[in-house]
Amino acid sequence: MNRFPRSLPILLIAALALVLSFSGGAVAAKLITGKQIKDNTVTTKDIKDQTLLSADLSPATIAELQSGATGPVGPAGPVGPEGPAGPAGAQGAAGAPGVSGYEQLSNSKAMAANTPGSISVTCSPGNKLLGLAGYWTSSNAAVQIVMATDTIATAYTTGIPTADTLHVQATCAKVS
Repeated sequence: MNRFPRSLPILLIAALALVLSFSGGAVAAKLITGKQIKDNTVTTKDIKDQTLLSADLSPATIAELQSGATGPVGPAGPVGPEGPAGPAGAQGAAGAPGVSGYEQLSNSKAMAANTPGSISVTCSPGNKLLGLAGYWTSSNAAVQIVMATDTIATAYTTGIPTADTLHVQATCAKVS
């Protein structure tokens, strides 16, 4: 009886051919160099995606890629946290002249009938007289008022037929 079937040599030959066909590409990759490839025959479809590095490109190609047109501005990102306060700035210029130290002063004096007299008010130191008024408590008789200086207001009377109280008021302030 025969131990080996007749088809065994055919199977051995087929297996050997299969093994050689798998290793043939690896052997070819080690044997073929850039000098053996005809110029302008390798195309984009022959290069695996995302395998080229900038070192594989010429400086002119890299410069051309970098000098392309700028794309549109993207959307604004989220607002970050507020930063620390910066240093204080320089002092600004002096403001326009103004009024300060505003005050209203008054004085009163009881006057007998038909008696001449006067009363005065004086602005606080540094303040100037801005306005003044004089009047009677009960009478509509006229009162003469005078700005004696730029800080003193005085009300004068030559007297009225009945006793009354004479008043003087002044408005004062610092004016720069």
